Order: sequence, then C-alpha cells, then structure tokens
Amino acid sequence: MQQQARALYNSTHPKRLHFLIKFREGDVLVMLLGEIIAGLPWGLLLVTDEGSDDEIPDLSSEDELVTASATALVVRTMHAAEGSTSVRVWRGEEIAVGQPVYSGMIEVPTGILRVGDATGDQSRKFNISPGRYVIEVVLDPPREATQVNIVINPAPGS
Repeated sequence: MQQQARALYNSTHPKRLHFLIKFREGDVLVMLLGEIIAGLPWGLLLVTDEGSDDEIPDLSSEDELVTASATALVVRTMHAAEGSTSVRVWRGEEIAVGQPVYSGMIEVPTGILRVGDATGDQSRKFNISPGRYVIEVVLDPPREATQVNIVINPAPGS
C-alpha cells in the first residue's frame, strides 16, 4: 500500500496536487495534509504555531539542519536563489523518501500550524487540534534539501 501511495503521488504533477491522499496501512491512517512549493529565502523553512511569540530558534552552525523551541522549528533547505523546495505535511506514519534528520515535540496551542518561509510571504496554515505533537523532519537530500517532509502526530496522552 505504501508503494501504491508513492506511485500515485509521484505520478501527479506537484503543482497540480489539489486532492488529499488518504489510505490505511494496517491500523494507521496516512494522510497528506498539504504541500507548499516555494523558493525559501536564506534556505530556511519555519514551522511554528500561528500565535507563537517564542524567539525563532537559531541555527548555530552550517552543519545543523534543524533547530527547535517549544513552539517552532527552523529547517535548513536549498536557498531560493538555487531553486524551489517542496514541503509536504503528513499525518500518520511517515511515508516519505529521504533521511530523517529530526524527531521531537512541538506545542500548537492555537491549533494552527504555519509552515513556510521565514518572512511569512510564502506559507500555508494547517488547522489541527490545539495540543502537543510529535514532529519528524525528513530531508532529501539532507544538505540543501529540495524536498522536505514533515510528519506530525498527536503526542501520546494528548
């Protein structure tokens, strides 16, 4: 089933993806919540709660790919001057191809997760229930990523 979903997704032109991929694998529902294709200034992707007033986490070195605070993540990607980056947000088991580079927790007290560039010019909002989530980041390739997959699921006990 996982390979069928990948084949279905890969056979669809990403800019024309206007439907939701949903399927069951075992007892887990896997769902593509949405996608953004954008040139990201400074090669930075911001994932945050819409109402967060936390300081944006700083990437301290060129080797660091992801950094996080309680309500935000910063992910290093390909710079906009080099081209566009595809960012997909998933719920359920990770079905993405690439290298897992981060797994942690994020608080989304407003129930609105904003994913996009650091300026907010190219971003998308995802309505999810307020709460604490397990969040995973998968990059392909890991350096100067052109594909970012974010997998977000409610934290155990939430």
